[in-house]
Amino acid sequence: MARKRSFRFGLCLPCAVALCWGLGLGSRAAFTPRGSGSEPCAWSSERWRARAISGRLAIPWNLVGGGADLPVEVREAADTCTAGEGLDLELAVPEDSDMQELTDLVDESFQRAIQARMVDGGNPLGDLWNGWVSLSERQMTLGAMRKRLAGLLSSPSLRRPSNDEWNLGVLLREKGIQKPPIGYFEICMQKPEGISRRSAALEPYLKNLCVSKAYRRRGLGKKLLNLVEAFCRTAWQGSALYLHTDDDAAAFSLYNSTGYTVRKQEKDGEGVSFYMFKRLE
Repeated sequence: MARKRSFRFGLCLPCAVALCWGLGLGSRAAFTPRGSGSEPCAWSSERWRARAISGRLAIPWNLVGGGADLPVEVREAADTCTAGEGLDLELAVPEDSDMQELTDLVDESFQRAIQARMVDGGNPLGDLWNGWVSLSERQMTLGAMRKRLAGLLSSPSLRRPSNDEWNLGVLLREKGIQKPPIGYFEICMQKPEGISRRSAALEPYLKNLCVSKAYRRRGLGKKLLNLVEAFCRTAWQGSALYLHTDDDAAAFSLYNSTGYTVRKQEKDGEGVSFYMFKRLE
């Protein structure tokens, strides 16, 4: 999925350097970009995970509001997601203590967008700038997710929302107290773009669909997408599912091969994005 941002930090390189040193983060080890293959970032997921395991963990999704009444089609699609990988997997609704790990998963999945803002490393200034980009992107992702999922975190439910402000997030993880999520999807109800906003009804919209790099090429993305479609069609009574994706070949291929049609194509500073939809029949 392509992430839409309402704002960005417009910090210049000298200001970023000064702020980083002021925060005591002026070392290469402290700001090595994630995924670079060198020393771990001091703000890494391991540090956040150590904080999170003492709190409550995600709630199995069949135990929250509406979970006991899921249609058979949804339960069968859910069983497909949690079986067949040689792993003990479960679907769950996140708690606040899961937000740090979910942020890591989402940022990992959209690392291509983050890398576009980075510069060549190998020198102190470049490494500081890249570290600032990584940190600022992570904090924006975390803040945006907490805002979108505020209603879910305070009152977990799978029931269809009555407005476009409430978002449902569901994660796929190995069972166990210290297991991070390996997959995640987030959906809401929105009025489709390109249709009269006054007359259009709310329809399901897929905000995020992520699978951890370590678990890709196993069909999990397609299984989660199938679950999303079954859930939106039956539990939320949607007639179509809408989404945005960028020009990443793997993401576009997934949606294109499963019956999604491009409704609108846009180009911005980060590349090309596609507004796609699929009829839920």
